[in-house]
Amino acid sequence: MKKKILIVDDEPTFIAGLSGMLIDKDYDVVSANTGTEGLDVFKREHPDIILLDIRMPDMNGLELCKAIRQVN
Repeated sequence: MKKKILIVDDEPTFIAGLSGMLIDKDYDVVSANTGTEGLDVFKREHPDIILLDIRMPDMNGLELCKAIRQVN
């Protein structure tokens, strides 16, 4: 079974490049452009790994980590 990776970053070009590399390595990849969207995707997709940007406009990476911990 493939591992699922969630990428959360406000730079679409970063998401596209990293997604391409991970898909080539046979991972399932889901993404979000904001912390808020990332939390929604996390709840829906239950990824195995999360790669996230620390600096995002609506919710920074540390705040997103805290929010994810509260979900579990």
